[in-house]
Amino acid sequence: MARMSFTIPGPPMGKPTWSKSDRWRPRERILKMHSWKDWAWYCLGGQELPAAETTINIWFRAYFAPPSSLSRVKQEALIGTLKRTKPDGDNIEKCVCDTFWKNDQALGDQHITRRFDWEPRLEIEIEYEDSAEPAVMAVAA
Repeated sequence: MARMSFTIPGPPMGKPTWSKSDRWRPRERILKMHSWKDWAWYCLGGQELPAAETTINIWFRAYFAPPSSLSRVKQEALIGTLKRTKPDGDNIEKCVCDTFWKNDQALGDQHITRRFDWEPRLEIEIEYEDSAEPAVMAVAA
């Protein structure tokens, strides 16, 4: 088994709910998601992703900045604690998996942790079956 990991700086993005009109008149949240997907590809830094069929585990560690509306004392108290508000963990997974894999239903186990931290980011670690030839199933968004 082999492992790879990379980090996407900035607040993690959850996949928004689509409407039919988003095809010809995308809302701001849809445009923001497409922009985040482009940023995620850039942050991958040219690494080759394993094929969805070879993944065993994927760990998502999503870190969010505490709300600026809170006092500094309350913000410091939040650091390291679990984040239980939006975006939902499954929506973060959907956004990432749809960004990097065309055949994302073939992915193995996925685990997500959401916490507060001073530096918002999304850390992704992938454990996959090591093969002699690299099979890249990633598609550009």
